Amino acid sequence: MSALRLAEWNYKVDDDEMTQKLAANIKRNGQVESILVRDLDDGAFEVVNGNHRLVAFRQLGITQAMCFHLGSFSEVDAKRLAIEVNETGFDPSYPDLAKLIREIAGGDDYTEESLASLTETMPFHFDQLEDFVKLSDVDWSNDFQLPDGDGTEMRKVPPVMVTEEQREIFLRACVKVRDINDSGKGSSDSEGRCLELICADFLSG
Repeated sequence: MSALRLAEWNYKVDDDEMTQKLAANIKRNGQVESILVRDLDDGAFEVVNGNHRLVAFRQLGITQAMCFHLGSFSEVDAKRLAIEVNETGFDPSYPDLAKLIREIAGGDDYTEESLASLTETMPFHFDQLEDFVKLSDVDWSNDFQLPDGDGTEMRKVPPVMVTEEQREIFLRACVKVRDINDSGKGSSDSEGRCLELICADFLSG
């Protein structure tokens, strides 16, 4: 472990809270992913992917870690690989994620305590987990007219719980957008215009 060095060029932001969650993950599950390392000229190994895991290992007093050895790998290639590994991801289906979180929290018998226990290792705050649980009650196919209720069109939309008053304000803004577009005076950026109208509506009370 002493031969491993953190990459000075690592672009991931340091976050003490997330590091604590990561450490709690490792304490609960052990190391489930290998750290990617490359050779350095002085015989040490630079961490290409897994810098925050290494920090968590050291906090936990772990002295051995599983590593995938890239060998003699240039710094340019290492930086490219780090981005490719970190950023090649898939958007979640929030309805499906909500169902999983509710199930893990205890299903219909979930409690505030069971949700609070998930905050120790999951990258969410308590109120976010609570919103996920509430989202699991939504009938996506009927309420949002989505095909098969799979949440396909919601994958890029973060889960946000709004009040009935906020929903009415949003619907009024959408009506205004449609009226403006029908009159031929609409902007080509309908989403941006909608946001402007919503903000104006809120500010006007």
